[in-house]
Amino acid sequence: MSLHSLHSTPRDTAEARPNTVQTACRRLMAQEFEDLRSGNFWRAVVAEFLGCVLLIYFCVGICPRKSLKFGEFYSLINHTKLTREAHAEATGSSKDGVDDDDVSYRAPDDSPSNLLEAALAVGFFFAAMLSALMAVSGAHINPAVSIGLLVARHCSFVRFFFYVIAQCAGAITGAALLKAVTPESKIGNLGILLPAKDVSSSQAVMAEFIISFFLLFCVVAMIDKGRTDVQGSIPFIVGIIVSMNVIYAANMSGGTMNPIRNFGPAVITGNMDRHWIFWVGPMLGGAAGGLLYDRVFSTGVTPSSLRKSCLSRNTYASIASEEEGNGDILLQEKPSSLKKDGIESEREV
Repeated sequence: MSLHSLHSTPRDTAEARPNTVQTACRRLMAQEFEDLRSGNFWRAVVAEFLGCVLLIYFCVGICPRKSLKFGEFYSLINHTKLTREAHAEATGSSKDGVDDDDVSYRAPDDSPSNLLEAALAVGFFFAAMLSALMAVSGAHINPAVSIGLLVARHCSFVRFFFYVIAQCAGAITGAALLKAVTPESKIGNLGILLPAKDVSSSQAVMAEFIISFFLLFCVVAMIDKGRTDVQGSIPFIVGIIVSMNVIYAANMSGGTMNPIRNFGPAVITGNMDRHWIFWVGPMLGGAAGGLLYDRVFSTGVTPSSLRKSCLSRNTYASIASEEEGNGDILLQEKPSSLKKDGIESEREV
């Protein structure tokens, strides 16, 4: 039962509406508590906690080799050449003899991982973690993913609530663990990502919105059970999307697309500077991406159901039932009961 189905209640009598609304609310609450009592529910919550501990430890822990601290990264696409001094230090030559055209984008050998290496490492991590936890919790490990799947009706509200709590706790734990095993001289800002110098807060929010929208739009598309055309590994494809987003947005907003990526280090270091950016952008983008695909591009959407839904505010299921007598192609209603793991994380191919 969708919350929007409350708009499709009978209107012929004054008494029918309150009774139908109460019935709809009771059914919705029953589904939420049914998920809460599921035997695998708490195992899934623990899996989200563990996944986020590992996410912060590894993705933030792409550490410097020698001299630099967390948060200090060379970029392959920052459109800024190394200075004469940096080039001279890297090559062992005199800075006075270095021509501007010879100053390259290469980082010295003792630099931290460059942007491409960091993006690939993060993408590989997500591919591995999704493969490990997809059958347990759906492997959200990201509040933006959780809210995107919530609005797309792949996740119950109670599961979303507990997932986000577990994700935040896991991020704090992972950041504390990373700080504990890191030499003091290397800690720096503990990997907190901030917008670039010339990027405003509104621009950073928009960048986070766009990459999170892209991520969730693709995720919901790949788990659409009506599709049979997508082949290959879903975790690997998600890893590619994450790497693309990091490469694009690293020099704008930081490219987190995940609120807890900054949340854990921010809590441990006490640095909440412009932290709101990394909640507002990803959460709104994730919700918009999941909702748009589910309501407009899902395989269950027919032209007539889409048109009537946009105009009448009825649910697809109620519209499909009206079309049944007309012989139209019906929209398949999503099951009200959730799977054991609470997430429709796998698709029959």
